[in-house]
Amino acid sequence: MSGSATITVDQAPAAVGKVSGDAQTGVVGAALGNPVTVRIEDSGGNPVAGEAVTFSVTSGGGMVDPASGSTGSDGSFS
Repeated sequence: MSGSATITVDQAPAAVGKVSGDAQTGVVGAALGNPVTVRIEDSGGNPVAGEAVTFSVTSGGGMVDPASGSTGSDGSFS
């Protein structure tokens, strides 16, 4: 007897880390100089692609554009 099977392993996000863009200051109405970028990794430190990310402003006014999206193949979103 022989056969085959397909096994799919979902990568569960284990860590969200900042890559760049934090601690910036800017002029009202103007874009910041560097993009805010995060990276999502699984428990093995591998990038997780296609994970939903949402940024929001929690104080001080302002806006985020884009406010949401999905991580790329390298696990990052800006």
